[in-house]
Amino acid sequence: MALTTCPDCGKSVSSQAPSCPSCGRPISASVTSQNIHGAGEGIFMKGMNCGCALLIGFVILMVVLMIIGSNN
Repeated sequence: MALTTCPDCGKSVSSQAPSCPSCGRPISASVTSQNIHGAGEGIFMKGMNCGCALLIGFVILMVVLMIIGSNN
């Protein structure tokens, strides 16, 4: 565990700390991004968006087919 100096307040901070305990400035960008985004969340959200798009497309197709069928 190495100590670094916080660029904002100048106090010593552990290099493993996600943020400075004095001022709250993020110390490590990789640790902060993991806390915000979580592991694998981006992949899950992309898959969910694709599934939602397919579902909406299917519903629109069914509505169009019902409208065409009611006209005949």
